[in-house]
Amino acid sequence: MIEADLTVVGISELATPQGQSARIGADLGRLRVVRDAALACRGDRVVFVGTERELPQAVRLAPGGRILEALGATVLPGFVDAHTHVPFAGWRESELNERIAGATYSEIAARGGGIQRTVTATRAASKEELVALTRERLDAMLLCGTTLAEVKSGYGLETAAEIKQLEAVADAARSHPVRVVPTFLGAHTIPSERRGDRKSYIDTIVGEMIPEITRRRLAVYADAFVDQQALTLAEARRVLEAAASSGLGVRLHADQLADDGAAALAAELRAASADHLDHVSSAGIDALAVSGTAAVLLPAAAYFLMSKAAAPARRHLAPPDPAGSQQSRF
Repeated sequence: MIEADLTVVGISELATPQGQSARIGADLGRLRVVRDAALACRGDRVVFVGTERELPQAVRLAPGGRILEALGATVLPGFVDAHTHVPFAGWRESELNERIAGATYSEIAARGGGIQRTVTATRAASKEELVALTRERLDAMLLCGTTLAEVKSGYGLETAAEIKQLEAVADAARSHPVRVVPTFLGAHTIPSERRGDRKSYIDTIVGEMIPEITRRRLAVYADAFVDQQALTLAEARRVLEAAASSGLGVRLHADQLADDGAAALAAELRAASADHLDHVSSAGIDALAVSGTAAVLLPAAAYFLMSKAAAPARRHLAPPDPAGSQQSRF
């Protein structure tokens, strides 16, 4: 008999994906569903899943153990949020009025809004303020069912401020139930004060930020944003190749506002993910499929930006074109 310190009963339906690895293609819809279910845990592991009728014969509750009544709710695995920007200060709600009036993301960014506005507020915030803000946002995510989140920096755009963001993430995550995977995004854009010498900023990322962040073990991944208002393909390649050489995994903001060829770069670099992809080409999708790079779609971002483009989600689920044996991990 299995010993547990927590059992959950009164579950109307328990649903979980089949298998032990990421699901792709048609397998995304293959679930194990148990009705009138129960589950049991010991420590941080699930040790039993089955019907409530089977529970008494399979599980013994340890002394002091707890029974939680689900009251007919559905039980699912915790959500994984693979793209978040959590440790920042300031809001840009005034930009919604500009979008309603017809301004595009690129137009707002070109006149100092967008990322640059948040950079100013984040640089001015203390690490303690960023820790508190990060915890508040992780609390909200947990209430919505997220238990694992990738969390990016990218609103410092200078060495000390990027480190401050990542240290705030580490401090906030240390005492929080949401598991956090930190990503360094110093290549979010070129800061306004260094746009006259873009190369010097890329040099700083490669020669100063990445070595210091890896030395302090503050990040698992590095990311870059390829866009007319951010980095070129060549700049992103240089940053991500340096990150990979330092032992970081790589990710990429790809083809969000235009088909910049960033999905193909992500595939070439065997990135963990290519994110957004609202304007990705069929060739870019096929390249991701063959490489095994995950396609992370962010429809809420397009909605917030009032974009008319929609990422071709169903195309990601199809086999590569022309014939290929692998599918994009979506």
